[in-house]
Amino acid sequence: MEEGVKVAILDNGVMDIFYEELKENIYIDEENSINNASIYRNKYSSHGTSCFLILKQFAKSSRISSVEILNEDGKGSIEKLIPAFEWCVENDIKIVNLSFGSIHFKDAEIIQNIINHYASKGIIIIAASSNSGYTSYPSYFSNVIGVANIEDSGIKDDMVRVNNVHTGVDFLAVSQHTIYRR
Repeated sequence: MEEGVKVAILDNGVMDIFYEELKENIYIDEENSINNASIYRNKYSSHGTSCFLILKQFAKSSRISSVEILNEDGKGSIEKLIPAFEWCVENDIKIVNLSFGSIHFKDAEIIQNIINHYASKGIIIIAASSNSGYTSYPSYFSNVIGVANIEDSGIKDDMVRVNNVHTGVDFLAVSQHTIYRR
């Protein structure tokens, strides 16, 4: 049986009721060490859970891992990107869904160096753009697929290819989904 592509969601974790459906479930702690997430790690609804459910619905054969780098408020440090991406390389992850970014220009060079290093290793990186509409990093970079919320654009499609060189947005996509569980 052929296995699907390996995808990692770098976010604030996945609810514990879905742990059995994950390929791997880890978190990066405050010392930037990699840890296996226990069943009690993230038992509340989260953005990472939403990303997981959307992937399960639209990419059914994918093998999804959760890499928790953000706290429950969606905040995290740039330094957690390195161990997270290093884990992805070691575990042959092909696609990284990254709900992390900064609108601060002072962070751009640091984030770009990290992204360039791991993109050169063959990882496809899909990053959310800032909800504020400002240029955000890493979604702005040319080696990252930047995705923004379509609802604010006035477009009625589910997803549209765009090329906004000012913000780095490559796709506008619907952020509200109806998730079907069997």
